[in-house]
Amino acid sequence: PRSTLFPYTTLFRSAKEPKQAAPLLDAIIAEHATDANLLTQIAAAYESAGETQPAIDVYQKAIAADPINPDRYLDCTRLLIDLDRYSEATSIIERGIPVVPDDYPLTIRLGAIAMMQGNREKAREAYRKAIAEHPALALGHVALAQTYMKEGNDQEALKILTEARSVVPRDFALEYVFGLVSLQLGQQQQALEALKSAEELGP
Repeated sequence: PRSTLFPYTTLFRSAKEPKQAAPLLDAIIAEHATDANLLTQIAAAYESAGETQPAIDVYQKAIAADPINPDRYLDCTRLLIDLDRYSEATSIIERGIPVVPDDYPLTIRLGAIAMMQGNREKAREAYRKAIAEHPALALGHVALAQTYMKEGNDQEALKILTEARSVVPRDFALEYVFGLVSLQLGQQQQALEALKSAEELGP
């Protein structure tokens, strides 16, 4: 039963020599190769012990066990991004996009990786794709606007955010960034109203 397996991950996290617990976890992995939730827990245990490559390997096993769940790809690529292994992270995300039922979170992640690599055009392509899929979600609009803010092009950022406010339900991040961009452009009253709105949404 899964409940009997939790002590092994606890043991691994608390062990002074984490590698001593690894054989136990390897045996569990082999026996429960289709249990993505358990594999994710074990990967997190490896990660917390500083064993990053074994963590990545097990996160990838979780992806194989549950390929339609976007969270599996996000877990694995988060760690790869932390390690500046952007090409590997990109490859995993691109592998998942055609498989998951809704690729919005993976497309957003693809854009974020591109931004970290300094490829703003590729990031914008990803964010625009995400916006086209879910125009009523704020995240894609905000991320797209931020690609222009990074270049100091606040006018274009404000245009994107203004259009977003007409299709997205009131959202803290959207109001907050709209307020910041408005302030940068000297539109103080508009900035104040947006920031007050953000405060109401996320006090």
